[in-house]
Amino acid sequence: MDDADLEKLIVKPGKLKPKFNRNVAEYELVLNSGITKLNVDPFTRDCNASWTIMGRGTERSLAITEGSIFDLVIEVTAENGSTKNYTISVTSLASNSTYISSLVIKEHSLVPAFKHGVLNYECIVPSNCLSVEFSYVAPDKNTKIEISPLTDDKIVTNYGKTHAQVKITSPDGTATLCYHVTIQREKLISPLPVKSKEFECGVCMQLAHCSVKVSGYWFCQSCLQTIEL
Repeated sequence: MDDADLEKLIVKPGKLKPKFNRNVAEYELVLNSGITKLNVDPFTRDCNASWTIMGRGTERSLAITEGSIFDLVIEVTAENGSTKNYTISVTSLASNSTYISSLVIKEHSLVPAFKHGVLNYECIVPSNCLSVEFSYVAPDKNTKIEISPLTDDKIVTNYGKTHAQVKITSPDGTATLCYHVTIQREKLISPLPVKSKEFECGVCMQLAHCSVKVSGYWFCQSCLQTIEL
């Protein structure tokens, strides 16, 4: 008699976040660009209870304006007149949007932490890190993401600085946005090399072609770049 809970709340297209729970009153819903209608189906726990979407009545098929942000408030009225509200905060993505909600380098940190409006970042990786992999979240599945320069889906890191670019293209192809990431691969810190035979590298212990002798140590050209003497 006093039950103003919903048993289920189904929306199409899209997914509610968090997943529907009758005890949770607030939700978020992000819609891809190009969507013009949203279907909302509330089901009350008590068959004698009723529901209405504020400002829209009991209409289940709702017109959506692309690029709009709004709240849908579902008011449930129990048999005894008590009420309970469920709110869905809806974000309809525009077809010319370059928005992404997340950009990270796996197992490493961007500095500063990612924000949509900040375009330049740095990332420091250890000397033994040969490559890094980006991960991102684009709420609109029609958004195009290009990361360069890629080798087998990863950015190969050079000693010193490696520059990576993440290019975002809007779903309709009319707008682009580029994020720039400077990846700093740390050098090894001496004392690391060991006394070795002539022409044998004191770091990798391999015979060094075009070897260089520095401070009594032999280095191959590639290992010499990794050492801070």
